Amino acid sequence: MSDVAALVRRYVERYNSNDVDGMLECCADDVAFETVTNPGGSIKLNGKDEMREVIVATTRAFRERRHDVIAIIVDGERAAAETVFSGV
Repeated sequence: MSDVAALVRRYVERYNSNDVDGMLECCADDVAFETVTNPGGSIKLNGKDEMREVIVATTRAFRERRHDVIAIIVDGERAAAETVFSGV
């Protein structure tokens, strides 16, 4: 497994633990984060400040939430992860 893939997995583990600071530690200051959901929803975030704002909001919006990693594609220092989300 590449270092980038391991970093993505660590991010998801922190997400599943509601560890906001731990999630942000996995990101560069100038992180570009995009999530695409079906059907057709998406969100694009730039930088840790935008990331923190959305992460904190989602921890408040869901009593329980979890991502399970299905696949990770790495291209240099960029990665895309396919996950299955469940939340209450």
